[in-house]
Amino acid sequence: MVTMAIDSEHWRGAADAGRSRQLVRELALAGVGLRLPVDAEGRVSGGASLAADAGTIADSAGAASRFADLTLDLLQGGMPLTVVLAGREGRGRDEDRFRRFCGLLGAVRRAAGARSDAIGICLDGAALPPRTALSIRRTILGTGPVYLVAGPEQLHPGRRPAGPDANAGFWTRLWQLRSEAALRVVHACSVLSHCPLLAPERAAGVSAAGAIQAPAGSAWTVLRLDLSRFADGRGRIVEAVLDRALSRCVEVGDLLHDRVVWPTACMRHDAWLNRRLGIFVDGIGDIAARRRVDPRRFACLAMLGDVLHHVRRTLMERSAAVAAACGSVPALVRSDPSAALPGGDLRDGWSRCWRDAAAACATRHRNLVVMSPWSIFPSGAPADLRYADLLPLLRYADACAFPEPPRIAAWNVNEFRGFHQRVWAVLGQRDTAHSIAERP
Repeated sequence: MVTMAIDSEHWRGAADAGRSRQLVRELALAGVGLRLPVDAEGRVSGGASLAADAGTIADSAGAASRFADLTLDLLQGGMPLTVVLAGREGRGRDEDRFRRFCGLLGAVRRAAGARSDAIGICLDGAALPPRTALSIRRTILGTGPVYLVAGPEQLHPGRRPAGPDANAGFWTRLWQLRSEAALRVVHACSVLSHCPLLAPERAAGVSAAGAIQAPAGSAWTVLRLDLSRFADGRGRIVEAVLDRALSRCVEVGDLLHDRVVWPTACMRHDAWLNRRLGIFVDGIGDIAARRRVDPRRFACLAMLGDVLHHVRRTLMERSAAVAAACGSVPALVRSDPSAALPGGDLRDGWSRCWRDAAAACATRHRNLVVMSPWSIFPSGAPADLRYADLLPLLRYADACAFPEPPRIAAWNVNEFRGFHQRVWAVLGQRDTAHSIAERP
């Protein structure tokens, strides 16, 4: 079942293209890139993320027709699209339904005249063998990303395989396809907020822009901050220039967020409610390489941790300053737990406590920092596993992204599996350390 709807007349006329172009230029002057598509008229699009049930669409002509109309409208509008498929029923049935779903989506793509690589598909990693999923997608729909969501049964180092197709077989099959950049395993369980009063969210999908693992239908204004641009030849950060770029990320990004074209009703609501900035912090491995320090040494990890701590703290301070001037993120205002209490002194007391707590940590944006496991490797070179000791730096991220990986052909199967299990473990430790007060 498709869980979103689109009002195409709304989003096609919503953006102030001239002002958007100006804001994009301001970001560029500060050394910050925009990771959202911009059309020929200067409109900035957030792309589209749709949650869908492949079984319902494959078995119901009505559901298939509604899904086709929705995706045709999006693709004709030039929107990149990620479809997040729900459900797992059994190997043969899943394969048949996935094949029929890709056939429908391929027919829509051709009717819209859209590129196949503008469409990503995200599905349960245990639903189909990786080679089968990639082959069906490539043969019927065309080339483009396939995101396989791995869970604890594949990622927990101590989990015993449940059968010949579990765990060890899963990683062997993925490792055999490690040079296929279109096939990506994703395993961030949740998206956090830097505000302690806002709860973690289940990261069930992948955004069309930035490949951020996040709730399906969430709306992210995605910027790229390459730390190596703010460092000299020896890897020393020029803090004054970096701080100006961080401030512009928040201030200009906040203004741009209101002008991005959000193509679905779900994304427009999320854009208003959560005001997500996805500031993609990149170039971490490049800094380490310029410093010419062994990435396996704790001193290297501590040095980069200081840099990322500064980045995160500065972004949070700027978000708090914008909140003081323009108002805090609506999700914070709407999550007051006292609203569920009956009227009276008890409710009034809890409401005062909540308002005081919210005032002390109010921010303008639910999320700020996005990182990728691949950012710890120096760019333009095969991934050197020594840099995997920098994975604890992912704890500074609110959300994790899974863009095209670097060259990892030299990794053996144990190194490949171990790297992904380490990423999962770091992200899990980050999740358990986050305390919240928001109602579910």
